[in-house]
Formats: sequence, structure tokens, C-alpha cells
Amino acid sequence: MGARSPSTSTITWSPTPPKRPGAYLRISSDRFDLEAGVDRQLEDAEDSRTRLRWGPFAKVYRENDTSAFKKRKVIKADGSIDWMVLRPEFRQLLADLAHGVIDGVIFYDLDRLVRQPRDLEDLIDIVEYVKRPVTGATGGRMNLINGSDRHMARMMCVMALKSSEDTARRVARQHLSAAQDGLAQGRIAYGWVRKRERKGQLVPDEAGWSLVLFDDEGRPLLGTWEPIVTPKLWSQVQFEWQRRRQMAGIKPGESGSAPVNKYLLSGILRCQKCHRGLVGHSYKQRRSAKIIRNYMCPPSDRGGCGGTAITAPTADSAVEEAMNAFLRDQLQASKTGLDQSAGTITALQARLDQELARKSELIHRWSEGSLHQVNLTEEDYFTMLAALNRKISTLRESIATLEGAPPPKVAPETLLANWTGGSLLQKRAILKRYLHSITVQPPLPPSEFNRTELVKSRLTPRWKKAEEIAA
Repeated sequence: MGARSPSTSTITWSPTPPKRPGAYLRISSDRFDLEAGVDRQLEDAEDSRTRLRWGPFAKVYRENDTSAFKKRKVIKADGSIDWMVLRPEFRQLLADLAHGVIDGVIFYDLDRLVRQPRDLEDLIDIVEYVKRPVTGATGGRMNLINGSDRHMARMMCVMALKSSEDTARRVARQHLSAAQDGLAQGRIAYGWVRKRERKGQLVPDEAGWSLVLFDDEGRPLLGTWEPIVTPKLWSQVQFEWQRRRQMAGIKPGESGSAPVNKYLLSGILRCQKCHRGLVGHSYKQRRSAKIIRNYMCPPSDRGGCGGTAITAPTADSAVEEAMNAFLRDQLQASKTGLDQSAGTITALQARLDQELARKSELIHRWSEGSLHQVNLTEEDYFTMLAALNRKISTLRESIATLEGAPPPKVAPETLLANWTGGSLLQKRAILKRYLHSITVQPPLPPSEFNRTELVKSRLTPRWKKAEEIAA
């Protein structure tokens, strides 16, 4: 009787049931912010947790009214640009799973979890590293800890992405077609009645501007509702608006308005308590009708503490005086540096000429056979020649380095001229060139009547380093 063959059944790894799992819940659209959809998902997730005998949820990650498909332009800290799906709760889930804050995840369904393959791969990388289960409450209850389920999830994610792209394309085409036919899409825009029998009728007090579509011949497409303005007037206003944007320094494609600074130190002065930038402010005194200008920390509802203020004219005068002296010192140091560089080059050139003369004389004696007249041998000649060549090479490199030193990006004379006679914008640019900020300390008790000196003592500049200025 033959020996029994060993079992060939596959041994599967069974992890310890999670004691601190997390639940991920997401719904794409919730206009009224009722969260009814994610609440239903949580009920199913709780049922799955009980069935799997996992511990209670340590964290629940809710992303209500959040798309897992639409990407947004993101500018990173290093200045590079990327297009990403912004889901902070999903990213927090990844971080918590990687660092052991949670030891497993239950999600409602794969299309609620991810729609972009990049997001899925980020999650799979962490699952493969921490070896903790990530399972669905519906849709076959796949578990990403299993290799076969991961491959299936990848295919399903690609299919879901294609479905989202197809839907987005169809909806965009439908809206465009309706707009070309003059039909309003979605919610009626500001300027018209939005509900009931008067829906679509003009509200004169709300008359404004919106996007206009043009046909292939450049004519504006008119809607079926009552117009607010004529196409000609709209075009005239758009032209004037673009002209003003250009004058304000707003580049094409940029949104928002160009910042207009009326105060020299707005944003440059910093509150010592909350480190928020102080904002220029003016008001009129009731009795004297005198205009008072100062810098104030914004209130708490605007990110500040509202606890620091300093008079604007005196602060401006103190900073202008200090900056004027600083730039004059920079100019003097620059001239001194140029003079010193010129003197150094002259001295190096004199030494170079001397070494070249010694080399020429040495070679001449060797060629004439008169080395013995100065007590030199043939071996001494080659040793001295090598040493002279090294000196000559070093001197030439030093001179080339000094002569080829790049000039500063902005000459000190230009900076001083722009500071003393420049515009407010130029002065602010110069301040930001040399300063990170100026911290405003709490007010001092007045021991004398020279308020300028008191204000100076409250200002603590934070200067940039030389390499930061040169960058």
C-alpha cells in the first residue's frame, strides 16, 4: 500500500481580527447636507463589523458631498503643480492605517472608496506594508489584503473611472446643447426669479453679468428668458472690465482682484501675540474730524487676536529711517568691496608678473647653459620650474575668480533711489527683499514725549540671510 501523499491544499494567512477598525463613508452629492446617505452606509458598516467580530470603530471617516472623481489643480510647497482628487478624510485614513491608529478598515462599496487608480494604489501600498484587512460591506465584500481581491479592485476601479468620465462627457455635452438652444441649466442664475410661476423672469435689482456662449460666427447665443442687458452693452462692459484688470496688474486667467496696498507696512508688521499680519486702518475722530491711521491686528473672526495696534505715521517713519540707513550702509559696503576687489586684483597681477619674470629668467639660463652661475643644477631647474608653474596657475585662477564675480541682481544705487523716491509698491518690494517681517511688541509705558523712540523700541525686524536675499 503506497504512502499517502502530502496535502496540497493552500494555507491562507488569517490575521487577528482588528480591535480598532475604522469606517470610511462617502457620498458624492448632498445638496442639503442631510448626511442621510452616509448614515445608511454606517449602518451597513456596523453590520459587517459585527458579522466579522471586529472591535468597535475607533474612527469613522465621513466625506459627505465629496467627489472621488473630480481633480483639482494643486500647487505644492516646492512650487510644482499637480492635479489631485482632494479628499482630506481619505488621506487621513491612509495616514492612520500606516501609523497604527486604526488596524483595519470597512468601506461601504469600492465605488464609494475610490474612483481614481492613483488613490487605490496608495491604499494598496499601505495594506501590503501593514498587513491589515480593508474590506467592503457590500459588492462581494472584497478584502484588499488578498492578492486576488486587489487585482479585481484594480479592474473595477478602472471600469468605474471610465463610467464617471463617460457621464461627465454626456452631461457636459447636454448642458452645452441646451445652452446653445437658449435653455437655462440647473439653478437659475442670480438676476432672475428662481421658483414657481414667475421662474425665469427678470429681477432688475439683481441684474448682473454671467458667462456668454458664442456661435461659430462669433454672435452671442440668446436665452429664452427675458434679457437683463443687450449683447452690445455686455460686450462694452466686458471690454472695460478687462482693461481695468490689465491696469491693476491681473494676468489673463487669474481670478480675484489684484491686491491694492494703501499702507507701507500692511502684512509686514506682525502681532507679537498671534503672529498675524497687521492691517492698515483709518478712521475719523468725532471731535476734531482728524483722520487717524494705524496698523491693527485683525479680530479673532478674521484669524487674529485684535490685541495689537501701532500708529501708522510713526511706525512708517521709524521703518523708513532705519531702511534708509541700512541701504546707505549697503551702498557704502558695495563701494568698499569694489575698491578692495580692485586693489586685490592689482596686487595679484603684480605677483603674477613677478613670477612670470622669474620663470622667464630661469628658462633663459637653462637654455644658455648658465645655471651653474647661480649655483643651480639640472635637477634644481626642473624642481623650481614646477613650483613656479603651480604659483602662476593659482594666481591666474584667483584673478579670474575676482574679475568674473557676478554683479548683484539689483545695484545698491538703484535700491536706494527706489527707496527714497519710489512708489509705495517699490518700497514694499524692497522691504520684502531684506525682511521676513517686523514683530510689533506690546506698548511701553510713556516715560518721555518722544513717541518716535517709543515706537522704534516696539519694532523687532526679522532680517533675511544673505543667501535668501541672493536667491
